[in-house]
Amino acid sequence: KNGPLSSRTILSNAIEHSKYITYLLAWRKAIGRENMCIFLLEDFRENPNKFMAKIATYLDIDPSFYQDYKFQVKNETYNIKYQHVHRWKNAASPYIEGKKLRTYLGKLYKKINISRISGAEDSDKIAVAQLASQFNEPNRRLALEFDVDLSPWRSR
Repeated sequence: KNGPLSSRTILSNAIEHSKYITYLLAWRKAIGRENMCIFLLEDFRENPNKFMAKIATYLDIDPSFYQDYKFQVKNETYNIKYQHVHRWKNAASPYIEGKKLRTYLGKLYKKINISRISGAEDSDKIAVAQLASQFNEPNRRLALEFDVDLSPWRSR
């Protein structure tokens, strides 16, 4: 509580609320470990079919549905090249009528103003490294208390 983030209340609270061990211990006490199953989003991203089959099996549902299911990527993270163009697009959107025009302008906007994120920028890497110290101990406890493989979190 007296670390470098103690004067930044919102950020400090966000970090504290991101320490899953706190909540999982409370849930375990309330419902018992045998009634809990912990999954990582990283496992879903790596192999969504295998991930969903694992959940289905845990819930005693036939996992074969997910064997060949094609998961669509939606709400993908992207970079906005020009903020002023983005603000203009948001302000103008409610006034554009007609599906064809909206579709055409949406595709044009994406071509002009959107780029995919190719990897973490140096500033992101520095921030992640600084935050890592805040999560080392809670994540160590999470791995021990719940026998969870958190290696995907360490490989970032």
